[in-house]
Amino acid sequence: MNGAKGKKRLTWSTLNNGRRTKEGSSEVESAGSFIIGDMIAQLLFFVLLIGVIIGTVSIIISVKRKKSQLDRVEAKVDRILEREKR
Repeated sequence: MNGAKGKKRLTWSTLNNGRRTKEGSSEVESAGSFIIGDMIAQLLFFVLLIGVIIGTVSIIISVKRKKSQLDRVEAKVDRILEREKR
């Protein structure tokens, strides 16, 4: 053992996807095989999330604009009715 009590001997091996790693390391084989389909799926979910955020913000802004427009029209109608009462 050459004075190396309890040490694990690490050797090189080749995984199915061609990557080289040390045996006994904590790396999991399936974690190393990140394929393009996973990237596309994550990109689609990210775009969906951004779309939901943008949609929510645009709805809030349009509601605020409609409310301010309604307030202006209401003020004009009130002024017209005041003039007619005189």
